[in-house]
Amino acid sequence: MKDGFKTIQEILEEVAEDEGMSKREIQDLWEHQKKYIKKQMEEENVYAISLPYIGNLSLNLKQASKEIRGLNKVVYKEFIEKTNNLVSHKDFKIFGNAHKRVTGVNRLARRIIKNFHTEIDKPRRLIMHKKCWDIIAKYSNDMYKKREKK
Repeated sequence: MKDGFKTIQEILEEVAEDEGMSKREIQDLWEHQKKYIKKQMEEENVYAISLPYIGNLSLNLKQASKEIRGLNKVVYKEFIEKTNNLVSHKDFKIFGNAHKRVTGVNRLARRIIKNFHTEIDKPRRLIMHKKCWDIIAKYSNDMYKKREKK
C-alpha cells in the first residue's frame, strides 16, 4: 500500500473528531451525500454539482472523451448522450471553463510546491499526474517543511 493512503473510514473518523460528532452521525451523513451525488448525476440537465467546502463536481468533457474511447458504447449510451447534450447546450463554450484544464490533483500539487520546500521549481506547465501523486504522498507523510510567509 502507498504511503499517505487513508481509507474513507479513517477520514470519516478524523472528521467526526474535528466536528465533535459521533462516528455514526458522520457515516450517515457520508451515505446521504453519496446518494445525493448519484441522484444528481443521473438527472438529465445537471452537469455540475456544488459540494460545500469541496467545490464543484462537474462533467469534464475532455476527460470523458478520452475515457469513452475504449468502452462499450451500448452500455454507456446514457452517459454519451449526456455529454452530447452538454456540447449542444446553448450556454456551452468550448473554452468557457479554461481552468478545468488544470485538474484538482495538479492544483493541489501546485499549492504544495508554492507553500512548502519541495526542491521543485514553480511549474509553468501542467505537472504529470504521476509526479503530482508523488508530491502529494510526500506531503501527506510530512516530508516537506513549510515556507516562511513574506
